[in-house]
Amino acid sequence: MAIDPVNSANTGPAADGGEADFNKALDNASANASDSDAQLDETMAEGIVQVGGQMILMPIANDIFKESQSDDE
Repeated sequence: MAIDPVNSANTGPAADGGEADFNKALDNASANASDSDAQLDETMAEGIVQVGGQMILMPIANDIFKESQSDDE
């Protein structure tokens, strides 16, 4: 497998401003993290309510439905 040689002229943190770009991206990610966290919390709460309804309320509703069907006979 052929590998291209590394050009040493453009390496290093000061060559292309890579560290500054990284710090800028890190700051942007940190600023947006609070929005993401709030959205994640809201989505998790909705999911918990949905799963709770399926695991707790649906069996009870099925039992009530079965009892109502058995009374009709």
